[in-house]
Amino acid sequence: MDSRVLVVVLVVISVTLGSIGQFFMKYGMNQYGLVSLSLQELPRIILMLFQPFVFTGLALYGFSSILWLIVLSQADLSFVYPMLGLGFIFTALIGRFAFNESFTWVKFIGLSVIVLGVTLIGIGTPSKTIS
Repeated sequence: MDSRVLVVVLVVISVTLGSIGQFFMKYGMNQYGLVSLSLQELPRIILMLFQPFVFTGLALYGFSSILWLIVLSQADLSFVYPMLGLGFIFTALIGRFAFNESFTWVKFIGLSVIVLGVTLIGIGTPSKTIS
């Protein structure tokens, strides 16, 4: 497999896992309830980390970060970092379909601009940026 294609595949997997991790964390927090940042809440905050959905989300996010480090070892930051914008798209879709969050035309246009930007950076980046 071409090293450039492999890097893009790893970025997409990393971003997807991160977005799925966000889904699990949000789902878990919806079940857990509102948490505020205070010393009185500290025991509850610690317990929150071990709730099954939150913990699963954190684990997925952690694995996503490991893949991201592999990507960073193989490609220029200026090539791969903008691709993280795909996470905005994935999480907006997850929010819409899993949590019934609003999806306005303004949000659609904003996400379309992100897709355009990621595409332009991918097309306009020379192959030598991949190790």
